[in-house]
Amino acid sequence: MSKKEVTCKYCGRRLVGGRALKDHIKAKHKPQYLLMTVVPYLVIVLVIAFASAAFLPQYLEDLRNRNTATEVNVNPEDILNRFLTPTDRLIKHIHVFLSIRVDNQEITIPPGIGIVGGREKYMHTHDDSGIIHIETPIDYPFTLGDFFKVWDKRFDENCVGEYCGNVTVIVNGQNIETPWNYVLENQDNITIEVDTGK
Repeated sequence: MSKKEVTCKYCGRRLVGGRALKDHIKAKHKPQYLLMTVVPYLVIVLVIAFASAAFLPQYLEDLRNRNTATEVNVNPEDILNRFLTPTDRLIKHIHVFLSIRVDNQEITIPPGIGIVGGREKYMHTHDDSGIIHIETPIDYPFTLGDFFKVWDKRFDENCVGEYCGNVTVIVNGQNIETPWNYVLENQDNITIEVDTGK
């Protein structure tokens, strides 16, 4: 099988085979070789760069606006089940201390409330210190009752979880009525006492 004879279009030299032509152009016609091989890739990179520069800022702004929207008209159950994402821009990051006592015995608030498969809901606990973390990209009035929903525990005038009896809730030293509606604020110190009568 013989190789086909080819002619260099830049100088007219006759060569045998396409590989020989490519090597000849690379060695003898450097500017033309660069135009044929490097420039097309450079053009592609520049087109992508300009397109990114044109559209990326608007995309990021839309993403920021979506993640910081005031969503008070959204179903609370939906908000309580949302997980933080890497693109969330937090507008609220607060800590609340919660202590639960049943018949004068401290009940441990477990770590990992609101954390599923390593993903954190807007309300969660990291450890058993009683600190509730609220980290959210939306403006929403999270309540003490919301925390118990995330924890999946009963919380009303008669019971806290499985402990039922006389329930008293003290926030920053003050007894409060309808504590499930209390909107949590940064550094709140909340004590829930349950007297089961036993």
